[in-house]
Amino acid sequence: MRAVFDTNVLVAAFATEGLCAALLRWARRSDFRLVLCPVILQEFQRVLDSKLAASPEEVRATLGLLEEAGELLTPEPAAMPRVCRDRADDAILA
Repeated sequence: MRAVFDTNVLVAAFATEGLCAALLRWARRSDFRLVLCPVILQEFQRVLDSKLAASPEEVRATLGLLEEAGELLTPEPAAMPRVCRDRADDAILA
């Protein structure tokens, strides 16, 4: 099984101890395949920097954990039909 976590789930996984953190632990144990894309990782990094005031070292460590837990896929532009009000979400769905 594969799963995609949006930025809100990733933030909750690192900021709190709850269901989202458990989901990330399961992904790291390979209970399922976590699929990530550059759009999600860039947005997550922006949130870490701006809203959580994470240090550069914390950002690197956090992104490293995600790289261990997940698989990075880059959708082809042709595979991104316009389906969402927020165009950036089209890349996540693709």
